[in-house]
Amino acid sequence: MCKTVVITSTTDRIEERKAELIAFPETTAEIKSYIADLTVEAEAEALVAFAGDISILVNNAGMAQTGVTVEGGGVLKDQSFEYWKRQLDITLNTPFLVTRAALQGMTERQYGRICNITSVTGPLVSMAGTSAYSAAKGGMDGMMRAVAIECGGDGITINGVAPGLIDTGALGPAMLTAGEYNPIGRPGTSDEIAAAAEFLCTPDSAYITGQVRCAPPAAAAGPVVAHTLSPARCRTRSQL
Repeated sequence: MCKTVVITSTTDRIEERKAELIAFPETTAEIKSYIADLTVEAEAEALVAFAGDISILVNNAGMAQTGVTVEGGGVLKDQSFEYWKRQLDITLNTPFLVTRAALQGMTERQYGRICNITSVTGPLVSMAGTSAYSAAKGGMDGMMRAVAIECGGDGITINGVAPGLIDTGALGPAMLTAGEYNPIGRPGTSDEIAAAAEFLCTPDSAYITGQVRCAPPAAAAGPVVAHTLSPARCRTRSQL
C-alpha cells in the first residue's frame, strides 16, 4: 500500500483534487500536491525530485491544459504546426519527461510500476479533427513498448490503460448514446478505468509489461466500435 501519493497539475485546482482524495474514507496515504507544467523538462524533473523514491507512476495528463488555448486545430489539412506541436507536447512529451526522470530511481532500486492512461483513439480508432491527439497517443504506446524491453530486467513494468467513451461528465448526449454500442451497453466509468490501472501498479502484475488494457470492452472483444458523433453511423472495424 502506498504511504504517499503525489498529484500534480498546472494550476492550483490541484488543491481541490487533494482535498477530495483526503476526504475519501478509504484514503490512508499522505496526499501531497505539486503545481508544475510537465511539458517543461526542468519542471518535470523537479516534480520527480519532490516526490522522492517513486515506486508507482501513473501518466494521466493529455489533450488540453487549463487556461491555455492554442488556435489552429481541426482537420489535418487546415491544422497549424503550432497546434500540432502543442498537442504532442501535452500528450506525448509529458509522459516522456516524467517517465525518463522517474526511471533513474526505479532502476537503482530495481523496482517500478508505470501505467500510462492512453486511449483507443490513435492506436485503434480515430475521428476527424483528432490527428495530433491520435498521433500522440499512438506514440505513447510505442514508447511504452520500448521501455518495457529496456527496463524489464530491472524489476520495472510499464503498461497502459486505453479508455474509450467514459462518462466523466464531459461527454455530450450523442457520445453517451454512442457508448451504448459496446458489448456491455453503456459508457465506462472513471472508477472502472482506475481499477484497471490499479492492478497494473501492483506486485501481482510483475509478469505483465508492454501491454495495453482496452476499456471499452469492444476493443477486447474483437471488433472495435468506430468513434463517430452520430450513433447511427457507428460501424464495427470489420465493416470499415
